[in-house]
Amino acid sequence: MISFEELESIIDPIPLRKKRELEVYYFMYQIASNKSTLDEFDRYFRDVLMAGQHNKKHVLMSAEVYALAGDKDKATEILKRYGKNLDDLDLINIATLVRCIIGERPEFDPSIELGVLTACAHLVPDYNPVKDFLRLDPNEAEYSMFIRNLVLRDKDTPGRKDLIEEAIKMLKRVKDKDELVMDKVYIAAALKKVGDERYRDYVKELEGVLRGKATMKGATAMLLYYAFLKDKEELDQFLNTLTASQTSGGKRSGKEEKVSLITLLLNAYDYTKEAKLLDLALKEYGEVKWGKDTSEKLSVLGVFIAVVDRPEVTLSFLRELTDIVEIDAINVLALAPILGIAYVNIKGDDRLIQYVFSKAEDQGTKLAFMPGFIENAACEQVRVRLVLPEPPCSLGPVL
Repeated sequence: MISFEELESIIDPIPLRKKRELEVYYFMYQIASNKSTLDEFDRYFRDVLMAGQHNKKHVLMSAEVYALAGDKDKATEILKRYGKNLDDLDLINIATLVRCIIGERPEFDPSIELGVLTACAHLVPDYNPVKDFLRLDPNEAEYSMFIRNLVLRDKDTPGRKDLIEEAIKMLKRVKDKDELVMDKVYIAAALKKVGDERYRDYVKELEGVLRGKATMKGATAMLLYYAFLKDKEELDQFLNTLTASQTSGGKRSGKEEKVSLITLLLNAYDYTKEAKLLDLALKEYGEVKWGKDTSEKLSVLGVFIAVVDRPEVTLSFLRELTDIVEIDAINVLALAPILGIAYVNIKGDDRLIQYVFSKAEDQGTKLAFMPGFIENAACEQVRVRLVLPEPPCSLGPVL
């Protein structure tokens, strides 16, 4: 990451309110990735933020930094002074997350975002979030997302056993058959990880539902099923079947089919980090004849950059992307959020920032880049630090 001094020199022209917000996001990333000490942030908080102009959001975000650093007393002190009688959606969600990081049960509010509620479910050992979730009046898609986020914190870490049981009970509320299949894949994977033999019942059921569906339709569930629940040999066999079906369609086995397959593989890789999925996606990408229209290629490059966790591959695709689009103050606004996530994926490899800066036309381009980059890098790093299924903050759309 760039130094705090370099950040200051880049963002100096922006309004002070936004500048302070970015500074706290910077320290949030640094603390969450163990690149700064609590003493460094404490000096900033005391001598810069609180000594000058600031607002409630700046201070509550600082409470989150203190909580991430393990200073429960300071986070609690800030919450007592600034975390009461809030009516702003952002402030409510920040304060709720801070409470959960320090182990306190959240207070229900209809403004709580699903990502924050899920985070609290995993961070507070005795908190059952289902009643609060139902009070949010969720839609069909949110039911399934909630179920999946309860049972798996990440590809290696299941949710608590009581949360898995709650997710199983909630299956009856899911009406969409495709979503229900995906939900059961996640539950089976979680049960297997906690050593619960009931996963075999789900595997048996899923085999019956998914049998014969080695086509592009429904293949995401199948890929996750094989990656999560089957051995490597069976995954290989399925991938061979999938690619064979993809190349058996005559003229449609060209760009359109390959792009669909690549996207499918990358989405599954994002969930599972199964190396074979990425290797196959890279192979298929190398065989695509893109033609003159670059829009589809840009879309695929964006997905690669967002999910890949191999620095050399990420940087290679970033170079390829910038051969098509120029790094200027307009384009960088769209690129910055996805590059913030990519930066965390490749463990903070500073070559990414160095490359963007080398291509930036002027200081204004760097200024346009920093907000989206810093904010998304911070939120993604918090997700990784807390082992959460999704970032517990909402920053708007990413590519």
